[in-house]
Amino acid sequence: MIRKMKLTKLFALIAFALSLMFITGCDDNCTDYEDDYAPSIPAGVYSVTGDEQISLYWAPVVENDIDYYVVYRSDTPPGPYEEIATTEEATYVDTGLSNGVTYFYAITSVDIYGNESELSIELVYDTPRPEGSATLTNYHEDASSAGFSFANEQVVDYNESSCDIYLEYDNDLDTYFVHCGRSLTDLQDFGYTDDIHDVNYAPEEGWSELCYVEVISGHSYIVWTAENHYAVFRVTSIYEGTSSPKYIRIDWAYQTDLGNRELRVYPENKIKSGNSE
Repeated sequence: MIRKMKLTKLFALIAFALSLMFITGCDDNCTDYEDDYAPSIPAGVYSVTGDEQISLYWAPVVENDIDYYVVYRSDTPPGPYEEIATTEEATYVDTGLSNGVTYFYAITSVDIYGNESELSIELVYDTPRPEGSATLTNYHEDASSAGFSFANEQVVDYNESSCDIYLEYDNDLDTYFVHCGRSLTDLQDFGYTDDIHDVNYAPEEGWSELCYVEVISGHSYIVWTAENHYAVFRVTSIYEGTSSPKYIRIDWAYQTDLGNRELRVYPENKIKSGNSE
């Protein structure tokens, strides 16, 4: 009797196993599982201004089946956006752009099944601007190369009408100063930065009441020009020798878009009426 019961249970287990094979079995006509759900939307999208280029960054989508991201660009908000690139990294550098032109961006994510997310929700826009390096001399010793014109992107005589800033070395104080080159030009010391790209906007306040600033190596300075443009320069080195003329070296960037503080358009109802001299 006991043996018969054991055989019955054995046959039952075999039958159950065979039923599972029948239910879960697959022939050549079976298809693999396909996910038709869109992945998460990329978040935290932001941009960094460059010279004829804009760098884009966003937070990686934390999902196992993410394949790549799609970068979209538009000339106007809210689009239409045009696909310009795909990337597997959570960053992209858009090159070959026109300085002074504003570009708008959105990012999507695509999974391994080809599902694409909606466009990122952040309104991301930026305006590339020219940048470079220059050497300014002490105007008491060499006035012809003491000034800088951001609009002309070149070193000029400190008396030149286009001069925005110029350099002075004060022998009594043993200190360098940068002065406003014209009335209606403003200056402010932004403080220590690693490079000029650390300054991504021009503050609305903090302009020098004297219209000059002390030169400190490693400091970045913001300029509000007489024509309502914004610029930044960073002092990369200061000459400490005794030969003439004394000089400093700077990196600079200039926003050619009128009234644009790099990432934000300057309010139209705020009119530049002069500096605080």
